[in-house]
Amino acid sequence: ELTSLAGLSIAQLERHCKRIFQLTPRQMIHKARLGEASRLLREDLSITEVALRCGYTDHSAFSRQFKALTGVSPSEYRESQG
Repeated sequence: ELTSLAGLSIAQLERHCKRIFQLTPRQMIHKARLGEASRLLREDLSITEVALRCGYTDHSAFSRQFKALTGVSPSEYRESQG
């Protein structure tokens, strides 16, 4: 959808984003989700609820992605904040 709005191919959009933001569109989405997840993990929500609110279909995929990007699991992150 974004490529249609911008009038670019997927590859062109990825190149432009990478050049301007040093991130691909997918990386930008992951970064935004991670920021929101980090904020929500400081609230009194289950990890499953945080995952769902951030657009993940299950907490396992969310936990794997969170750990891959931060180096700690969502529960470890929550403990370090509290």
